[in-house]
Amino acid sequence: MENVKKNTWFKNSASYFIALLAIYDLWIVFDIVKLRFSNWKFVDTLFPVILVITLIGALLMLVIKSSKKEHE
Repeated sequence: MENVKKNTWFKNSASYFIALLAIYDLWIVFDIVKLRFSNWKFVDTLFPVILVITLIGALLMLVIKSSKKEHE
């Protein structure tokens, strides 16, 4: 039973790490876009909006996962 708990903890932490890495990659891509098209005004408003949407999505996934675990 302990082995199963360790396995699921490892899988969950790995998925959170991959999600953080994806957010960091988005950050880099939008920094490159901002440098390339620095005269475009919408890039400055688009980046925080997408970042906030991504963070809200990640939080929703965490809430859904934790609520599923409580029901089991």
